[in-house]
Amino acid sequence: MSVTVYGQKELPIPGRVIVDGDSGIFYNKKEELILLYHLEQKKIIKSKIDSLEFVNDSIMSELTECEKNLKGSQIDFNKFSQDNYNTKVELEDKKIDNVFLENQISSEKKKTKLWRKTALGTAVFAVGAIGFGITGLWLPALAVVTVTEIAIIFTKRDE
Repeated sequence: MSVTVYGQKELPIPGRVIVDGDSGIFYNKKEELILLYHLEQKKIIKSKIDSLEFVNDSIMSELTECEKNLKGSQIDFNKFSQDNYNTKVELEDKKIDNVFLENQISSEKKKTKLWRKTALGTAVFAVGAIGFGITGLWLPALAVVTVTEIAIIFTKRDE
């Protein structure tokens, strides 16, 4: 017993039919529905591609604007960084100048104290000499001058 099966595969390629000298491709109802579905999908996909191209163009223009803003902010940051560095350098220079001035003031204060002590010691010595010359009491005058001079020399110095 033999069984013969015939028919079409799932979707065979339709053949070209020639009628009255004119040719055409004819689809059955199922093939026509599939073809129409794919044509509709092609339209939808083309519409989406066009939409994406528009979105891409707008994104690219926004990206260009962002790149301009980024470059501008980088320039501003570099200027700020340079200004910050210059300010730090000026501050260090002023600190150095301040330390120098403080050292000069301290040195002048020490010189002033030394001259004050010298002047005071000289005045005490002069008063003692005058006291000795007037009274003739050389021992008490010498003792007062010596004690005062020693007190002036050994007084605690403020640093």
